[in-house]
Amino acid sequence: ARGAIASVDGEHERAMEHYQEALGVDREGLDMHQVNQVLRSMAFALSRRGEYDRATELLNESLAVSREMESPAEITSALRGLAKMNLHVRDYEQAEKLYEEALQLGRNHGDRNGVVWALHGLSEVARHQENFDRAAALLEEGLRICRELDSKPGIAYLGLASAHVARYQGNLGAARRRYEDALTLLHELGNQRRVGLCLLGLAALDVRERAFDRALILMGAVDPISESGSIQLAPVDQSEYERAVNEIRARLDDPQIERLRRIGREMSPAQVLELALSPTRELRLDVSAP
Repeated sequence: ARGAIASVDGEHERAMEHYQEALGVDREGLDMHQVNQVLRSMAFALSRRGEYDRATELLNESLAVSREMESPAEITSALRGLAKMNLHVRDYEQAEKLYEEALQLGRNHGDRNGVVWALHGLSEVARHQENFDRAAALLEEGLRICRELDSKPGIAYLGLASAHVARYQGNLGAARRRYEDALTLLHELGNQRRVGLCLLGLAALDVRERAFDRALILMGAVDPISESGSIQLAPVDQSEYERAVNEIRARLDDPQIERLRRIGREMSPAQVLELALSPTRELRLDVSAP
């Protein structure tokens, strides 16, 4: 538990210490489920630091433990973790292969949640390769299952991914609606990392609509989340973000940019949510003050 709390707080070194301590205890007790959980948690913390090779080693160990346990759910979870590491290093062929294996295993054992997350992973592979039509189809199937399961996290996470895809397809109205729906759910769930991704998506839409002040305030609101190391942008998203920032810099001077981002950094989560969901996208604050 202490490792998970530290990881969420962005304190990855402390998280690793707690996980390693827990792993030693769990191994002595031969509680394989906890061993597996800690292995995957350590891998997650390492991936947040960009240490994908070490994370992959731990996930391979987790997969071996899962196969020894003969637990389909544990196996699919380890497969998805390995696939995500391959996605991070842009080995899309291997990532797709692992996600497909997880998807088939989930279908074979009636694990609908496992199916959802494998579909989400496959959609990310497609999106990273800018195959947005395939990504949209995979997400549509996943969202249908989430709605049948009444899974708020699934609807929120896949809804966010669907918003990204709609934005890249040029369906800006649909993208905004999906970002807003996902943002409302994610705020309720307290998932700050994905709240930040929603805000960046909305900021990108604002840049396209020349609403530069609002875009910068939303970007500023994301700064504290980014500084914790919680947000990692996919290459396609990083390129889009850099284009948006460059467009803003071509139109506003540095003092204006810093002032607006500072406003966002100083806003409360409730104020940010109100601004992000404002139908008129009006700024109810004095952005001209020094």
